[in-house]
Amino acid sequence: MKKKFMNIRPQEVTENGERSLQYKGSDGKMHGISAAGNGGDTAQSKSYAIVNNPDAYLIVPGTEYTYNGQLLYKAVTCDDAQTEISASELAEILKNDPNTTVIYRAIPDGRSNEETAILRTVQFDNALTTVSLEGALAGNKLTKVQCYVYSTENQIKVFTSLVS
Repeated sequence: MKKKFMNIRPQEVTENGERSLQYKGSDGKMHGISAAGNGGDTAQSKSYAIVNNPDAYLIVPGTEYTYNGQLLYKAVTCDDAQTEISASELAEILKNDPNTTVIYRAIPDGRSNEETAILRTVQFDNALTTVSLEGALAGNKLTKVQCYVYSTENQIKVFTSLVS
């Protein structure tokens, strides 16, 4: 069976003098992501998750590290509860519906601005134990975000790199 993938591209929109990032969802409506250029935890930056797409998942920095010091990420629901789900649960969700909306959101060390990217599922390994997702940072098409969901290790890792 051939899988269908959505290529979601964020667009910067100005409403009432405030800039925000939005994308056109599978429902044909525009959905917001976060306040552009705002690293704070504002009502507008949360409005995407709570109001516009409660069926999406956020990939956010966790508190654990690998043995070699790499930060591990966690997945949380985009509803009011912001419930953490395991990497194996997220992998299963993506296996069942590769078009599930997944959003990467983090404030990297030493920076004040939040990074946001809409990730799309691009590949499953042969055993369906690893899901690869990728996207570009909102407002920065030169930085690619790669996310790997390892169901057997129950880990989520994120890498950012410049597109050559």
